[in-house]
Amino acid sequence: MLLRVNSMVRFLILLIFITGCTLKADTEHINQATKVNGLSYAAANVLIDSVDIVDMLDVGANWVALMPYGFIREGEKELIYNSERQWVSETIEGIAKDIQLAQKSKLKIMLKPHVWIRHGAYTGDFELTEESDWKQFESSYQNYIVAFAKVAEQHNVELFCIGTEWRKFIKSRPAFWHQLIKEVRSVYNGKLTYAANWDEYPETPFWKEIDFIGVNGYFPLTETPKPTLEELELAWLPIINHLEEVSASNKKPILFTEFGYRSIEGTTIRPWESYTKVEPSMSEQSVALAALYNSTWEQPWFAGGFLWKWFNNHMITGGVDHTGYTPQNKPAQVIVKNQYEQSK
Repeated sequence: MLLRVNSMVRFLILLIFITGCTLKADTEHINQATKVNGLSYAAANVLIDSVDIVDMLDVGANWVALMPYGFIREGEKELIYNSERQWVSETIEGIAKDIQLAQKSKLKIMLKPHVWIRHGAYTGDFELTEESDWKQFESSYQNYIVAFAKVAEQHNVELFCIGTEWRKFIKSRPAFWHQLIKEVRSVYNGKLTYAANWDEYPETPFWKEIDFIGVNGYFPLTETPKPTLEELELAWLPIINHLEEVSASNKKPILFTEFGYRSIEGTTIRPWESYTKVEPSMSEQSVALAALYNSTWEQPWFAGGFLWKWFNNHMITGGVDHTGYTPQNKPAQVIVKNQYEQSK
């Protein structure tokens, strides 16, 4: 069966045809031994413990993304963060303890503050209408980001992410983001990235000012369920070529700040959809991850990435009836472990 690619993939194929060639990334090649074999660790109401660390190391991870959430309601202008009502792993004190324990086991850290808009609204669609409202929100957001950048500096965190999937915010207020990068640089001396959505990264205006082009790699690959590995690898080809062009034009490596697939039928159709009720499919999650690893991990301009998502209490998490993103206690866990072990 021929793979039917969606409109995004067809656009990328056309783009490559029109240009007539693929640019080669003029970036320092990423050695396989230094690839980010990362896990996105889900926030919890308990601190990371030594058993959690062992489970992450057992799957071959060498990096972990820690994500202290901030919260806001649609239309509001003030973020809530580091609150007594939040889970301990979302507070400044709690995240510092998680960092310290992970570092003792030689795990490298990406500190990645996330904003959750109440009722699951998409951050990429967040916007305000009045200048005064924007100013108030920007001040609140900057305080949030800088507070955790200071934590990252205090604990020698290797990588800090300044935001996740703020498409309209960035398009409407680019000057704020340029200034935010300067503010973060003034308090933090490590590497910086930003987590752009898969359909946002080509237009992000500040890649040359930070260290990694961060992409949340939920690219749509198919229009039908049950694709083969070969079909998925074919679908990845134009995406890979475009990522390489963006890397070359900005002279920065690509990092998947998030990537992953639910263990459901049709997981490669709309990989970003997390709440749809679909029949479980362990095989489709496994083949999707295998195709992603085969297509990206050995690219010299590709720095690696952070698998979405990993939870504490590993022994009772996931399983073959679970339809979420985690590979824990599913056949996909073997795919992840094999890839991470071979690219250490």
